[in-house]
Formats: sequence, C-alpha cells, structure tokens
Amino acid sequence: AGDAAMPPGGEFVVFTQSHKHSDVWLLEKFDPQNERDAALDIETPSAYAQLEFLKIGRQFWNQNNYAKAAEIYRTGLDLDENNILLLSRLAVSLQRAGEYAAAEPVFEKGLDLQPEHPGLLEGLSWLTFRNGDYEKSRIITKKRLSEGSLSPRSKQAFLIRLAAIEMIQKRLERSEQYFAEAFAIDSSAATVNEHYAYLCAQRLEFQRALKYAEAAFVKDTSAAACNLKA
Repeated sequence: AGDAAMPPGGEFVVFTQSHKHSDVWLLEKFDPQNERDAALDIETPSAYAQLEFLKIGRQFWNQNNYAKAAEIYRTGLDLDENNILLLSRLAVSLQRAGEYAAAEPVFEKGLDLQPEHPGLLEGLSWLTFRNGDYEKSRIITKKRLSEGSLSPRSKQAFLIRLAAIEMIQKRLERSEQYFAEAFAIDSSAATVNEHYAYLCAQRLEFQRALKYAEAAFVKDTSAAACNLKA
C-alpha cells in the first residue's frame, strides 16, 4: 500500500504516486540523443553554453541526482529563461526530486510558451493529481488525450487517471465510463484492474472488487489493490 494516498474526505484511493506501471508519470521520454531539439541558435556562445548545461544536467540525472540536475538546468536558464528544453528538464528534475511546489510553476511556464508540449502536459497532469488539484488535473489530462499521439499504454494510463479523479469526486458513473475505455485497450493490465477494484469497493460490490484485485495480482503481485484480499 506504499503507493496509496488518502485524499480529502478519508476515502482510500490508490494511484496518486503509482509510477511503476507506466513511464508517463515521470516523463522518461526525454531522450538524451535529442538535445539538438532545443531549438538553439548554435552560432552564439550562449547557445553553446546552454547545450553544455543540458549535457551536464543529463549526467546528474543519469546518476539519480535530481536535485543537482535541477540546479544545473536552472543555471542554464539564466542564459535564456525561455529555453523550452531546459524548462522541461528542470520541471521533471524538480518533480523527481520531490520538490513538487517548485516544479508546478516551471511546468506552467513551459506550457505558457508551448501550450501543446506533450511532456509538460503529462508532467503537470501527474503533479496536479498528486497535489490533490483534481479539477486542474482533469482538464490537463483531457487536453493531452485529445491531442492524440499516445501509445495505447499511455492512453490507458490517462484514462485511468480520469477515472480515478471521477471516483475520488464521487462521480462513479463517469468513472465507470473511463474505465470501460481503459479496459477496451488492455483488459489484462494490472493498473486498470487494480483501480477498478476500488471503484467496485466504493459501490460496495465486494465480490467484484475481489475479482479485479485478483486479476491485478496475476499481472503484478505488488498491486496495492491486492490489499482488498486481506
């Protein structure tokens, strides 16, 4: 139950910090080979320096030293506060370092510059959910879903997040609809079975909850919903 969270109102709901099932939550999509995509004017000394900050920051990231990586990226932003790649790397480094309050405005600044940036949308979707700002997370998550270009696994993850938001806010019929879409993508995935078990439990459908908890357990013995079996 280490990935579980207790939202306002006391209902036990999983999902707030579940990173293990999908790389969506922590933006592992940043590819070190794509540093050239920073849209830098390589003719200027400042651009060369920014590129070096990106490379050095990545080295600390690869060492799991996210706080130091964030420090490096922040220093690089002193040269150009609107460098979208430095902003996105800073945001996700702060997030991974657990500095959630500091990460949110960085995500938002990046989205002010590039409102359709998929990585920033994904990061802020997770972060606002984690912080309990469910309405904001719902809006951002729906925006990311509407733009497409998601793998089936990622699409399912976002649908589950929307289902979880509706479940937390007691809109169980809407939650059911999102779960139906998520199951249509992959009905055997541990995550969707895990979270659907909680929806069943909230409806006092305990036999169904047990069924889905067991299905999650088959795919992932660490699934938090398996506590329903106790």
